[in-house]
Amino acid sequence: MITNILLNKLIFYVLFLLINLISSTSIAPNFRIDCAPIPGENKSKCLERGCIWDDNYDKYHSSVPLCYFPPKTGYRIQKRLTKNKLLLERIKGAKNPYGEDFKLLEFEVEEISSALHVKIGHDKRFIPPIELNLNSKIETSKEDKLNIEIFPQFKQKLNGLSDSDEFFSFNIVRNKTKIWDTSIGGLLFADQYIQIATYLPSDRIYGFGENPHQSLKHDFSKYTTWGMLGRDQPPDYYNPNSANLYGVHPFYIGLEPNGKAHGVLILNSNAQEITTGPGPHLIYRTIGGRLDILFLPGPTPEQVIQQFQQIIGRPCMPAYWALGYQFSRFGYKSLNDLKQTINRMINAKYLLMLFLLI
Repeated sequence: MITNILLNKLIFYVLFLLINLISSTSIAPNFRIDCAPIPGENKSKCLERGCIWDDNYDKYHSSVPLCYFPPKTGYRIQKRLTKNKLLLERIKGAKNPYGEDFKLLEFEVEEISSALHVKIGHDKRFIPPIELNLNSKIETSKEDKLNIEIFPQFKQKLNGLSDSDEFFSFNIVRNKTKIWDTSIGGLLFADQYIQIATYLPSDRIYGFGENPHQSLKHDFSKYTTWGMLGRDQPPDYYNPNSANLYGVHPFYIGLEPNGKAHGVLILNSNAQEITTGPGPHLIYRTIGGRLDILFLPGPTPEQVIQQFQQIIGRPCMPAYWALGYQFSRFGYKSLNDLKQTINRMINAKYLLMLFLLI
């Protein structure tokens, strides 16, 4: 009798510990980072990678990831290399779904007047051969300047290594407003699969493209993934979706709760995508290069665009003929059909500036 009572108590205690363990690692549906961006993923594959599987599928919120990364997935600080550069080391845990993460990464931050430039990766990684004016004077008031906070606070041992095994994250801050907060975790860096995630100060995010939208503001009521890889695909406004079109613009303007604006440019020329989540949070993925992120302080949308153009340069004035009436290359059955179309345009006295044939 006593043995049965003790056994029942032991079982209850073990179940209690398991429930607490699960609840301590589970993440609310609105704050998840998808660990299975792979078609046909199942529970066994998810758990095999060390991720968390949620059996509570909700047909009314079908975009919520069922397989997601555990909290504090990412890297730790191993040591400081210079005043502005850290060496990061991968924490054991959930695996990258597309390859093995680099064990060591370099994290560097530099100030561009009142703006910030964050680089994560290695010097040997591909960098787009674009001349940026990183010596530009990005001016703003002292109270609107952007600052960076790194966690945990670095404390160096005598051997030069960090004294902490804690998870590494950083915040981009204006006063007390966190423009980026990477404590959500999910930093991955394999040769062909790179990911970073952040909490956002609000859901008022405008930009990224080129994609068809029903509004300028992104919809954060559900998880939505937007691809960025120019594929010569025309927009279909009658059947809106998240398909990528002609251009690639990994840049957005965010509005903070107090109405101030900031800009974020992620410089990368590989195929890339973003996922917006209800947190509100943002997940960025790419298949090459490095994480090269510029944070612009604004604090108005107009000033953000001005600062953006200071960095990348102003757009050139298009040729005069490019502003005229142009004809597409689609829909012609033969060369004669094409000639007849041109003649009809000439006879109707249309100012035909360009005929696209390629």
